[in-house]
This record gives sequence, structure tokens and C-alpha cells, in this order.
Amino acid sequence: MWTSFYRDSFAISLSDYSHGALVRRIGTFAAVSTLLAFAAGLLTNLITSGWSWPLGIGLGVLVVVWVVFEMWRAGQTADDNRPDRTKLGVTAGQLSVWRMEPRNPEFTGREELLAELHQRLHSGQPAVVQALRGLGGVGKTQIAIEYAHRYADEYDLVWWVNAEDPDLIGEQLAALSVRLRLADVSADTATAAAIVLEHLRRHDRWLLIFDNAENAYDLRHWLPGGGGHVLITSRRGGWETIAAVIDIDVMDRAESVRLLRTCHAGLTEAEAAQLAEALGDLPLALVQAGSFLAETATSVEKYLELLATQAPEVLNEGGPHGYPQSLVAVIDLSTARLAEISPPGLAMFQLCAFLAAETIPTEWLTRDLSVPAAGEARRGILWIGRYGLATVAGGGVRLHRLTQAILRSRLSSAESEAMRERARAILVGNTPGDPEDPATWPKWSRMVPHLIAVDPGSSADPGLRTLACDASWYLIERGDVDASARLAEDLRESWRAESGPDAYHVLLVTRSLARALREQGHYDQALAIYTDALERCRRVLGTDHSLTLRIAHGMAIDLHLLGRYEEARNLQREAYERYRATLGEDHPHTLHSANHLAEDLHALDEYEQARRLHEDTLERYRRVLGDDHPDTLRSVNYLAADLRSLGDLDRARELQAETLERRRRVLGINHPNTLESATSLAETLHLLGLNEDAKELQEDTYQRYTRVLGASHPETLRAGRNLAETLQSVGDVERALRLAGETFAIYQRELGANHPETLHCADCLADILLVAGRVMEARRLRAETLARRTGRAEH
Repeated sequence: MWTSFYRDSFAISLSDYSHGALVRRIGTFAAVSTLLAFAAGLLTNLITSGWSWPLGIGLGVLVVVWVVFEMWRAGQTADDNRPDRTKLGVTAGQLSVWRMEPRNPEFTGREELLAELHQRLHSGQPAVVQALRGLGGVGKTQIAIEYAHRYADEYDLVWWVNAEDPDLIGEQLAALSVRLRLADVSADTATAAAIVLEHLRRHDRWLLIFDNAENAYDLRHWLPGGGGHVLITSRRGGWETIAAVIDIDVMDRAESVRLLRTCHAGLTEAEAAQLAEALGDLPLALVQAGSFLAETATSVEKYLELLATQAPEVLNEGGPHGYPQSLVAVIDLSTARLAEISPPGLAMFQLCAFLAAETIPTEWLTRDLSVPAAGEARRGILWIGRYGLATVAGGGVRLHRLTQAILRSRLSSAESEAMRERARAILVGNTPGDPEDPATWPKWSRMVPHLIAVDPGSSADPGLRTLACDASWYLIERGDVDASARLAEDLRESWRAESGPDAYHVLLVTRSLARALREQGHYDQALAIYTDALERCRRVLGTDHSLTLRIAHGMAIDLHLLGRYEEARNLQREAYERYRATLGEDHPHTLHSANHLAEDLHALDEYEQARRLHEDTLERYRRVLGDDHPDTLRSVNYLAADLRSLGDLDRARELQAETLERRRRVLGINHPNTLESATSLAETLHLLGLNEDAKELQEDTYQRYTRVLGASHPETLRAGRNLAETLQSVGDVERALRLAGETFAIYQRELGANHPETLHCADCLADILLVAGRVMEARRLRAETLARRTGRAEH
């Protein structure tokens, strides 16, 4: 037993014990050693010197009591001196990922609520999603921040998500995926977000906070499940379907008094009580009032007088509905003081009210031409933070959405319009660049919420309209096709109403909308839009205009996807020849057209011509755009398909494997282009007889397609058909038959009975029926398919 104790006492890891626990363990070891030594000495003395037993026992008891007392005191001292990891906000050696708003040193009260929240999240019940619901300014966000910091040592990962705009939640989860090194920074949003949600689902000890979420429907797709915790803050109701709700009310009077005296130590309890009464115990108003008094040395009497005299103005038309008057009055008072101290600060403060409630990069504000000097701009930003009007951190300024609304309400219509135009000009002046270039995507991610906030649909400014069109194209490139479609459709409708259907930017954003619909698999809708836009472009801009050619190029792609290969080839060839004549053979637009023209040739069984054109285009792509550009990788994948059709399966497999690896690294594992590469490689593996490898890759690809694009998307159907063929080859005929039948039915519904892909799936199903012994059904399906191919079937 003693040997085991000694071994266990030494076999400890510093990373597994707190300081106090380690000291107690060593203390125990020392105590036991001392007792053993004492017992041995006592026994020796008793034998050699003839001590009396009572004396020996008494001394032994005294020594034992002393050793135990010293051991307890050492452990207590070690625990008392241990660093307060809660105050640090991260747990040393454990919390590896942390994105959280700074802890508020003035946070006061809410102890019972925080304890209840902690108990709920650790109750072991299924409801580990909690929603804090209440009016704006009631302190929901501050409670969430305090909870995260206070209980940081219980988590390995804490991540803050600004959830006001549901279209931007994926971007923030994608950033977490990058932080965890699960995805590359250039990966598309859908891929990176899906990866991190799957990762969290398999782990625990994490906390996600979704701040100012709008509704449960938009958020439910972003809840990972699993053993972690989710905390939601919202001003709205309806969260009961996905979360347990805690309603947040204003502070009680004692808490309000403590909070005010924390913010301004010079207040007496009576003064703080007066202020709390006037401010309605609303936490945001209390904090701002305390900060205002502390910074400006305004007396409580004067403050209450100003508050009382300005209250009627606060309740005038244009004031934010439902907000406490005291909060708006405090904003007005602070703004007036800011105007006296720093006119540039006031100008930037007003400007920020017309951008998104997200961090506005400092360099945007310091480049604002309306501010005479960058130094003045920086001092203005400092004063904005000092008066508690905004959070100044992380390289930028972020105004609370309530503060923005109040500030906007204090400006006249003319002043508001002038300030909105300034905000728009700043965005145009900080254009991220080519939305097709992955290097610009981080800047675009930062730009999009602010662009939406300035309402580009109501602007006639050409620069802002171009920026908005590029933003919709960026969203497609990143894989956020649904968000792109919504933005493009809204812009098109607004601009058509103001400028007419033939205006340049109406046609430009129409191109984005048509492509977004095409990427969603709505080929017929896209074709109708392409057809109308192409006719207008040719009439208004001319046949050789770049936009005319780009719309013709996109329409040819859509015709290809509809199975109208000859029409696609003819239109694409015309666009290609005009591109060559106007832009030259090496221009990216020319190369795009050449790449898809070769794909049309492939679809028409002209494999050798397709190979030659693809090889030439690929060589030019590599020289102009580089090996890893998405368009270069698309060209490689198309060339591999040509080689496969020409019988060079080994070379095709080599190129497809390399392209798949590059696309996974550049675009992410769930980007549609990456999944396209996986499908192509799996088809080649199947033709090589490597059916187990093909099946493994196809199973994974089919599942990802289903999650990313949906079960009815044509690319998902293609992956399902290929998987069914491979399942038959490995002997799983029953599952192959079921999958092929389901896929064929969806093909007929989505693309029509005569689409080439539908007919291909019919061939696959007929083969499986034959293997399954259902010969008559197979023969009947083959006959119907042949009739449709030769045009004898009724349409």
C-alpha cells in the first residue's frame, strides 16, 4: 500500500492539477513520510530508551496534529494565491479559441440570473440552448459577455457571433473554422461553416453566443447540437421552438444604484437613486449616464434638469418606437458634448450611424475626405469611445444599433441624406477589388454588411451600384448563392423602377441574378432572364460590349446545362470569337469563353477538338491567373474529362486527383466546384475498376451535395446516379435500384423526361433492373429512352 501511495504521489502532471491541488498532493506525501519517519523513530526509542507508552503516544498525536494543520494551510494558501482565470477571460493552458467582446469592468448585479443561466446550461437536460430575450438596452448582451468571462474555465472554445443579419452568420462561423485550422482562409463560407458545425457536434466544452438574433427560423440551421452550449440574445420572441427562454427585465433599484456608483464613484447613494428613477433602471441608459457624468463633471442636478427639458423632444415623431426616453436623452446630451469637444468626432459618429452595427475599420474613417487630418480623426474616435457612444476596439469603431437609430432620428432629412451619401462614398473609396480573386474575399466579407446598410438599391451613384453588383458576384464566388440571389433581385427591382429596364447597372445586376438562379439549379428561370437581358444589351450596348458578351457567355452555359448543346456551342463560339477580337486571346473573359466552348464540344462527342482547345486554354490560364486560381482548376477538370472520354484513364485520374486536392485547399471541401472534382474523379475510378475507392468517394460527395445544394439539385442527382452505378458494381443491387429509381424520378420532375441527364439516368436504372432480374421493366425503360433520344416519343 505505501509503495502504491509513493508511486501515485510522484506520477502527476502539472497540466492535470491546479496549483492548490498540487501543493496539497505534495503536502500529503510529506506528511505521510514524516509520520512514517516519526513512527520508526518512536519505535526505536521505545525499544532502546524505555519511554513510557503514554508519553510516546502524546508526542505522536501532537506531531500528527501539527503536520495536518500545516498541510491544510499550504493547500489553502496555494488556492488563495492561484491566478483568477475568470478575470483573465481565458483559462491558461486550456481555452485555446476565444473570440469574445471585452469584459465590462463596470458590470454589476444580475447574480441570480447568471446563476440560473449557469444551472440551466449544466443541468444535463437536452435544452442546452438558452435564449436571453428582452427590449433593446436591457442588458442582454452584457449578461452574455459576463457569463462567458465568468465561466471561461469551463470551456475550451468560446465564440461570439453577431447574428442580426442572418446572411452573415455563416461568414463568422467560417472564421471560426479558419481559426481552428479546419478550413483555409480562402474556403467558401458554406464549406467552412459546415466543417466547424460538424466539428463542434463531435465535441463538448464549447460555447457559441449568437448576439441580437432576429428569429429562430434563420438561426436553427446554425446550431451544431452535441455536447456544447449555445446562448442567444434577442429582442424578439418565438424562440421556444429551439431554445429555453429567459426573459430579461430592467434592473432592480439596488442593482441600478450599484451600477451607477461603479460607473461614477463620486455619486452618493441618494444621487444614484435619483438617476436610476429618471432612467427607468435600464442598464444601457445607466451605464451611459454614469460615463457622461464622470467624463464631463456635470452635476446630477444639472443632468436631471437637462434630461427633463429635452424629454419632450425625444418623444417627437422620428424617435425610435418603444425606446425609453431617458436613453435617447442621454445620447443627445453626449452627442452635444462631443460636438463641443471634437467636431470631427461628431462628424464620424454621425457617419457611423449610417453604416452597419458592425466594426467599421478605422482606416475607412481616417480616409474620409470630410475630416481635415488623420490625427483629428483619431482624436475624434477617441472621444467617441470616451463618451460611451461606441465600442472602439479591434481596429475599428462599432456603434450600438440603438445608438445608431437614436442618432439618425436627430438629423433632418437633408442632413441624413448628406450623411448617407458620405457613408456610401467611403465604401466606394474602399472597394475590395476583383470579386473573383480569392485574395480579396476577406475584404469583401467586411464590406458586405456595411454596403447593405447604406441601401444601394435607393442610390443612383454609378460607383455604389457597381460595388453592389460586385458584392452580389462575390457572394456567388464564395458559395453564398442564396444570399446573392436575394441581393441581386432586390437591387434589380429597385433600379428598374428608378432607371428603367435598359439601364446599364440594371443589366449588370441582372447578370448576377441569372447566374445565381443557374447555380441554384433553376435553369429555365435563368434562361428567361438571360434571354431578355441579352436582347437588351445587344440593342443598348452593342454586340461587342463586354457586358453583352458576358451575358451571352452565361446564357450559353445555361443552355448547356439544359442539354441544348448545339445552341450552347453556337452562342459560345460567337462570344468567344468576339472576345478574341476585342480583348485578345489571353484575357480572362476570352479564356472563360474558350473553356466552356470546349465543354460544349465535349458534350457533342467532339472529344479531340475539345481536348486541344482545353489544353491551349489551360496553358494560358496558368500563365495569366496561376495554377490555383478557381478558373484554372475548372479548366484542368474539364481537360481530364476529355482525356477520360478519349480512353486515357490514368492521365485523367492523375489530373482529377491533383485538382481535387487543390480545390479542397483553395475553395474548401464543400464548395460546389470541389464536389464537382470529387464526382469526376469517382467516375474515373469506377471506369478503372476501382469500385471500392469510387464508392467511398461517391458516398461522401453525395452526402455533401445533399447538404450544400439540396437533394433535387442537378449536381446532387448526378452524384446519386454515379453512386447507384458503383453500388451495382460492388453487388449492392437493392440499394442501387432504390437510389437510381429515386434519382430518375427527381430528374424527370426537375429537368424533364427528355433532358440528356435524365436519359442517362434512365440507362443506369435499366442496367440495374436487368441485374436485379426485372427484365421486362428494363426492356420497357430502354425502349422508352431510345424513343426519346431519337425524337419519336410524344413531347
